[in-house]
Amino acid sequence: LFRSLHPLPHGHADAEQAFRSHWTMRVQAPFTEELVPYSTERFPFREHLRTYLLGSSGAACAESLEELHEVPELLEEGKRQWRNQALVDVKGFKETYECFIRDCIRTNLHERYVIYEKSPNVRVHLAKGRSLTPPHIDGDHQHSDKEINFWVPMTKAYRTATLWAESSPGKGDFHPFNAHYGTAVRFYGNQCLHLSVDNDESTTRVSFDCRVVRLSDFAQSGIPVRDQDERNGARWTVYGYYGVMGPDGEVSPDMFSSLALGSPRELPSAQVEDYTGSSRKLGRCRSPTPEHRRRCWERFGSEKAARRRCTRCGWLANKEQLLSKLSYVDAAGVRQPWIEEAVQPDGVWGLGCKLCRDARSRKLLGSEQDAGYAASTKATTATYDSVYADFTFGIGAPGLLLEALIRHGSNMSRPVAPGDRLGRDHAAALAEALALSSEDSGSKLGKAEPGLNSEA
Repeated sequence: LFRSLHPLPHGHADAEQAFRSHWTMRVQAPFTEELVPYSTERFPFREHLRTYLLGSSGAACAESLEELHEVPELLEEGKRQWRNQALVDVKGFKETYECFIRDCIRTNLHERYVIYEKSPNVRVHLAKGRSLTPPHIDGDHQHSDKEINFWVPMTKAYRTATLWAESSPGKGDFHPFNAHYGTAVRFYGNQCLHLSVDNDESTTRVSFDCRVVRLSDFAQSGIPVRDQDERNGARWTVYGYYGVMGPDGEVSPDMFSSLALGSPRELPSAQVEDYTGSSRKLGRCRSPTPEHRRRCWERFGSEKAARRRCTRCGWLANKEQLLSKLSYVDAAGVRQPWIEEAVQPDGVWGLGCKLCRDARSRKLLGSEQDAGYAASTKATTATYDSVYADFTFGIGAPGLLLEALIRHGSNMSRPVAPGDRLGRDHAAALAEALALSSEDSGSKLGKAEPGLNSEA
């Protein structure tokens, strides 16, 4: 479970530096999650996907993409085509896709010109199939943090036959995308953890996805233009990985050079929206541990499956390791776990972060009068508005999402990707706790007897 996980030591200075670089979790449109409807008559993507996945002859045999798992011989035959042909090479798809970017995506982003992924990715998640995508953010793969994701299902997307994500970076409120053919999902995949889970449904999920950057964000995106000197071996380049779309269609390189200097925005600016949290129902009241385990074993068929599919069972099975690994070094140099389990007043079980909970409590109680608190909060706009501070992490989740916990506490062994914004509320809370602890220690030394001070 923790093969590559070795917590980085948190020194006081390091925590203070992370604290000062804190980025608020409140994001603004269009970096927020939103359903984007479109006309399936004007953009008949499903027919193109059927041809791509099954070939011209197979497409006429399969009744529905949701039933692909029932025609394995056709699917296997179609795979030969996948390996040698991109989706944009299917007759008619490229034109449909470019019109979709021009008339639907551009309008949704309130932008006259956009930089878009030229060849979208296709995902096929067969019924009863294992997870396709582990928890990740696109920023881990050197994608620009100015990218906005559009996820386009060709089938009914629900429960486990869909993509799961948190609604804002570090929020931790993982939920499934409930959508259908004719509706795309816009989300901030560059910084929001997203994943797929084992498809336990009786239907196959087919979707494609693409990434888009507004021209007004290009100057800060760090994305180079292909064949320019400053490319430095970058894989994601304009006129390589990306194309440029305007109101009249594809934009030429010469025209783009002049546009990039001005980054015009002639359409109305996107409305700024503060994230207020997604509406989701809390789970049922939790039973005592032995009873809970028994019920989960019966529900999922085995103890192993229960540990994989239930957050609480996964926590119980790995509790000692998690308490040791998900930790920090306090002001006295002692390693302490920041994670803790709790039962809500309504009886619902969840996990949370003690540091974020305490920091939010101090903020709500008006502890600004405390000298240490006031000094530590001058450089942050932290709100501690997350499931970690609420102690509701894991409610409604498809299992113990360890990657989210690791990122929240900055307990990774690998270097943090540039621009990774996850876990910064935790860093702010840690720096605040260390500052308060140091202030308290100093006060105690100042009040100590002279003899004791001399000995110290």
